[in-house]
Amino acid sequence: MVWELKMVSSLPTGPFERWYSSLEVYDHVQDIQEAQSEVSEGTNPDVRHEAAKDLPTLKMHLRLSRRALAQT
Repeated sequence: MVWELKMVSSLPTGPFERWYSSLEVYDHVQDIQEAQSEVSEGTNPDVRHEAAKDLPTLKMHLRLSRRALAQT
C-alpha cells in the first residue's frame, strides 16, 4: 500500500480524497478477510482470539471508510 499512497499524494485534493478513501475500503476488506481466515483456520489460539476480537473494529472502520468514499 506504500506505493499507492505515494502515487495518490501527488493528486489534487478531490481526486486524492476519492483514491485514498478507495484504498482504505480495499485495505479494510482485505484485513477483514485475513482476520476471518485466521479465526477459522489459524493454529495459534491466542492469535485466533485476537483476530476474533479485532473483527468488530475492522468492520466498523470499513463502514466508516465506505461512508467517506460515498461522500467524495
